[in-house]
Amino acid sequence: MIGILTANAESPSFKEVIPTLVSIAERPAQNLETDGSKLPQVHALNCLRDIFRSSGVNKGAKHYLPTILQLAANGLKSEV
Repeated sequence: MIGILTANAESPSFKEVIPTLVSIAERPAQNLETDGSKLPQVHALNCLRDIFRSSGVNKGAKHYLPTILQLAANGLKSEV
């Protein structure tokens, strides 16, 4: 995901990627897999984390910081 966003192509843009990742991360998770390897929510959260950690793309993501922080706070309540 970082490589795609770093390319600064018209599509996918932050306006497409961030809301999509947020919607995936917000889905209710079921504790069917104990290691979390089959939870798309975890992968979406990891992509969002990497976007904010990467100096090459985090400038475009700053607008979404409040949404991502709220998502992270909600994730702390998850039983999974």
